[in-house]
Amino acid sequence: MDADRQIRQMVNFILQEAKEKANEIYAKAEHDFSLEKQMKVHQAKLKILQDFKQKQKDAETQRRIQRSIVTAEVRVRKMQKREELVQKVKSLALARVTQAVKTDQKTYESLLKKLILQGLIKLNEAHLEVQCREIDVRTVERVLEPAAREYEKMIQETCGEKVSVQVTLSRKMLPGPDIGDGTPSCAGGVKICAREGKIVCDNTINSRLDIAFADLMPVIRSMLFKSAV
Repeated sequence: MDADRQIRQMVNFILQEAKEKANEIYAKAEHDFSLEKQMKVHQAKLKILQDFKQKQKDAETQRRIQRSIVTAEVRVRKMQKREELVQKVKSLALARVTQAVKTDQKTYESLLKKLILQGLIKLNEAHLEVQCREIDVRTVERVLEPAAREYEKMIQETCGEKVSVQVTLSRKMLPGPDIGDGTPSCAGGVKICAREGKIVCDNTINSRLDIAFADLMPVIRSMLFKSAV
């Protein structure tokens, strides 16, 4: 009986030791699991936060790109509208000049003479041809000789050199009004040619208007668009 009691005590002691050891192992396992779980959760949070920041950064980049695209499109449309307005003003100016040419023949005849004289001065050649519209032939014929003589007089007075210039009316005519919408291909004026057409001074109304618009473009834009730079 003593031996049985001792055996039971030893068994109980061993079982108690085993139970305590098992509890210790379980507690350590729980502790390690909790640490591992916390570490995994922390790493997952960091990854989620990193992914969120990257997506936020990508979204901001896309937003800026889209805003840049929209801004560029708006600027292009704005420039197109401005150009349309400028061209409309130019068309109105051409229409008014065309009307003035038709209604004030005296002033137009004086203008033709000045345009021819300017072409003679620019080209400075002895033999020149003048192109004009068919409807302006008679008017140009009246001013050709006076313009040539005035050119010779001007050269002699300014340079002290006596020159002789021969100016003839070219058989090649400038285009007149179109049959279609009535908009003139050439509103008037002349082209002065020398050396068989190799040298040309374009003094048509259309060309002079283009030059005037190019020179006055900053003024025109400031008048049309107050905020234009």
